[in-house]
Amino acid sequence: MIVEDEAVIALLLSSHLMKWGYDVVGTADNFEEAVELFDAEQPDLVLMDVSIMGPRDGIETARALRERRPELPIIFLSAYADQATSRRIRDSAPHGYLPKPFDASALEQKVRELLAAAPAVSP
Repeated sequence: MIVEDEAVIALLLSSHLMKWGYDVVGTADNFEEAVELFDAEQPDLVLMDVSIMGPRDGIETARALRERRPELPIIFLSAYADQATSRRIRDSAPHGYLPKPFDASALEQKVRELLAAAPAVSP
C-alpha cells in the first residue's frame, strides 16, 4: 500500500513495486483514505510519505495503522529532513526511512528484506 500525496510519485512507486513482482493494493493521499484502504485490504507493507494531504501527516497515519496491526512494516519516504521531523519519524519506530528523491535499488532492497518472511506480497 502506498500513502503519497503526489500522484506522480505514487505512480512511480507503484511502477517500481510491480516491476519487482509485488502487488500494490492501492494508494491513498490522506489519513482517512489510508485508514479505509488499510482496513479493506490489510496490506503486508506500507510506503508512507511524511507530508500528505489533510490535517494529519504520515507519521500520525502510521501510528493509526500500527494501532490496528502493531507489527506492520512501514517505510517512510520524505523530502523533509529537519530535526523535528526526523525525531518524530524515529520516535514512530519505522522499519525504514528513505529520503526523496529515493534510490530505487535501496527501496527495492528494503522492501524485499521486510517482505522476505511474509506469506503474501501486497505492499
